[in-house]
Amino acid sequence: MRGRRIGIRVGCGPNVAARAGLRSPVAQPPTFSPEPFEGGFEPYLRAVRRHPLIVAVVTLAALAGSVAWLAVRSPEYRATARVLVTPMPFDDPTFAGLPILKDTPGDPVRAVNTAAGMLDSPGAAAAAAQTLGNGWTPGRVASVVTVTTLGGTNVLGVQAVARNRTTAADVARAYAAAALAERRQSLGLQAKGLIVQLKSGPQWDPLKVDSLLAVVNGFDPTFAQAAGAPTIASARRSNWRIVAAALIAGVVLGVAAAVVVDHFGRRR
Repeated sequence: MRGRRIGIRVGCGPNVAARAGLRSPVAQPPTFSPEPFEGGFEPYLRAVRRHPLIVAVVTLAALAGSVAWLAVRSPEYRATARVLVTPMPFDDPTFAGLPILKDTPGDPVRAVNTAAGMLDSPGAAAAAAQTLGNGWTPGRVASVVTVTTLGGTNVLGVQAVARNRTTAADVARAYAAAALAERRQSLGLQAKGLIVQLKSGPQWDPLKVDSLLAVVNGFDPTFAQAAGAPTIASARRSNWRIVAAALIAGVVLGVAAAVVVDHFGRRR
C-alpha cells in the first residue's frame, strides 16, 4: 500500500487567511481635523486681542502724522466775487432769439442754477489765465475756481482758493470778469445776426432793433458783476475732521497690520 505524502504549504495567501479568519492589514487614509469655522469678524478680533500693541502703535502714528501736517501746512483762503442774476420774465419777447436767461414758472431756483453753468466755461478760464499771467494756465485757473449759488438767492459766487489772500481775490475777480466778458461778446455777435435778419425781412421793429443794438454794445440784461472787492474767508477744513479721519485710518491700518502678523505667526 502506497503511503501518502503529506505536505504542508507554508504561507498565508489571501484565500487561506480568509479561511483562517485572519484579516490582512489595510492602510488607512490619513485623517485631518478641520479647523473650526470662524465668523466674518473673528480673525480680526483674535488678531486685535493677540496684538493690541501693534494696533495702538499704528493708530498713534497716524494721529501724530496728522497733527504734524496740520502744524506745518500752509493756510488757504477762499475769495468770492459776486455776480447778480436777473432772469427775464418767461414770456418777455424783447430779446427773442438770443440765449437770454429767463425765469422758470414755479421754479425760481432753476434759473440761477442754469446761470452758474453758463459762467463755468473753459473760455473764461483761459481769459482769466491770460489776465493773471505769472505762470497761470487755463487748467490751473479751472482747478481753483468754482461757480455756485449763494444761499438760494439770485447771486452767484465765483470762488477761488489760493494760499494768499490777494491771489485768491485776484483770481476770483479775473474769472468773474472774464466769464461775463465772454458772455457779452457771444451775445453781441448773435444780436448782430438778428439785426441783419430784421433789416432784410418784413418784420422791422425799431424798438427791438434798439434793444439788440444795446446788446451789441455790451449790455447783458441778465448778468452783472457786483461792485466791491471779493469777500475772503479761510478755506481750511476743520482740524477736528482731519484728526478724526486720521484716527479712523490709523485704527483700520493697525487692525490690518495685526491680522497680517497674526496670520504669519500661526503658520510658523
